Amino acid sequence: MKYFSFLLGCLFLSCSLSAQYIWDGGGDGTSWNDALNWDRDEVPATDSMVVFSVDATVTGTAPNNPVSVRINSQANVILDMDLTVGNGNTAEHAITFGDTCSLVIGASGTMRTIVANTTNNKHGMVIFGGSEMVNITVSEGSTFELVSGVSGINLANANSTITNNGSIILREGLKDGVRVVGTFINNGTVTGDALERDLFNVKDGGVLNNSSTGMIISDQPGDDGIDLITGASFLNDGTLMLTAKDNASSGNNAIVVGNPTSAANFVNNSTSVVLNGGGGDGDLSGRTLSIDTLGLMTNNGVITISGGAEGSRLYVKGNATNAVNGTIDLTDGRFNVSTAGTFTNNGLVKTTREGSGGFVTGVAVNNAFFDYTRSNQFAAGSMGIIVDMGFSLNNNDVRVNAMGACTVDLVNAPYEWFLNGMSYATASDTGAFTFAPMSLIADSVMLTTTIPGVEIKVVNVCQEAVQTNGVFSPAVRAVDLRAYPNPIRRDEAIKLDLSGFRTESISFRVVNAFGQNYGTYQLIGGGTATLSPAGWSPGTYLISSVSTKRRFVARVVVLE
Repeated sequence: MKYFSFLLGCLFLSCSLSAQYIWDGGGDGTSWNDALNWDRDEVPATDSMVVFSVDATVTGTAPNNPVSVRINSQANVILDMDLTVGNGNTAEHAITFGDTCSLVIGASGTMRTIVANTTNNKHGMVIFGGSEMVNITVSEGSTFELVSGVSGINLANANSTITNNGSIILREGLKDGVRVVGTFINNGTVTGDALERDLFNVKDGGVLNNSSTGMIISDQPGDDGIDLITGASFLNDGTLMLTAKDNASSGNNAIVVGNPTSAANFVNNSTSVVLNGGGGDGDLSGRTLSIDTLGLMTNNGVITISGGAEGSRLYVKGNATNAVNGTIDLTDGRFNVSTAGTFTNNGLVKTTREGSGGFVTGVAVNNAFFDYTRSNQFAAGSMGIIVDMGFSLNNNDVRVNAMGACTVDLVNAPYEWFLNGMSYATASDTGAFTFAPMSLIADSVMLTTTIPGVEIKVVNVCQEAVQTNGVFSPAVRAVDLRAYPNPIRRDEAIKLDLSGFRTESISFRVVNAFGQNYGTYQLIGGGTATLSPAGWSPGTYLISSVSTKRRFVARVVVLE
């Protein structure tokens, strides 16, 4: 029967002169080095081919290194052991898979290492396009090391997933580190040596997801750090530390998104992205972060870019957006938007470069902030279309002069603004910002946003917003009015202490932080009056007396 199983296995494997050993679990059911667990009743010999066709959790030690491991269809295998697969000479893929199967490297609480070492025309691990629903997991604390091959990992099936919770090491003997057509989820660490080509090559709808606990580090691969093409997408919530090759040319990038004939998408939500365009004395035209013709990029976090071409640290030939609260730090370089490209800044762009921070032959729209050491123009000297509705943070003591108006335009993007660390208000998506009446104690105010380092000084705010006899010398001075409870929930009644008023009807007007009127209420003085909000959304409201010699004001916060 076991001889028949051996022949059957040959029908599904590229049989070579290497002996094949099929796991049947006939011994203790777990130990690799228990001979009775194998169909030949002997432990696999050196450079043998090992096959798993049934579920198995394998422990123990392997006295001899197999040349390949195969997980057949419907088998779910846990290799809770140290194992080296391949000898670097035999032309076999190190680890292969059938349909609807799984492999787990290591187990909870263990620290295991699997090493794949094959020839330069085979893969360390391959999930072929014809396979279906293969799931591979590297357990926390365990290591998967790929020494040599065409690709360390070739995830060629769109319905298959690799989840790394431990460590994946990609050695310089590889051509590509990881090719992704399916889904690659990194919750651990991926490190790459100076590979011949790409660290990650994601294509044909493939998905790369670096989670908040994930870290991806490259050491000067020969082509690109991460290459995204043909419908690929990359979502980064974790740490990226990518360095392009020495003497990089325009074709060598830390990250490249899309190309002239295929679309791809990169979304960054992390504040821990460091990209370096490489060094050396060669071409140095490498575009550290390149958004090619059909590429899309959205940055919601912080990206720091150095090295490579100083004039093209961020090269945009497709469409790139630095979103609200996003920061792109070009160190001592600039962004370059080509004829077909569009770059929209709704966050902060900064550089210490001597010249302009941007050069544009395409379209650049600045709706927010830039901080350049030597320039107060968003894209000085450019020949393209520049729409600058934002602010330079460089060498400006007074950033905004409101000229006594209650409503001013700050930036053409929605931002939450803070006064002394407390949420003050949110500008509309057109940048219109309205000061709440009776809300300030001076004729100028420093406002901040959630972007580190972005602080705007607004001077000569409107008279209605000032509570003191500052430069405007208001004729009517505000007096605090006690309101409780405060804050309140939506539609909860609020009480006003009117005990200091005569027992008569008094008018009170209610406005929100944007100056929008929420109605006038008639309340009776001489005691405690109750006001029942109707339709007040969460936010800050001012209740102020109307037609009184002194203006009485209460600020009320409404919660959800």
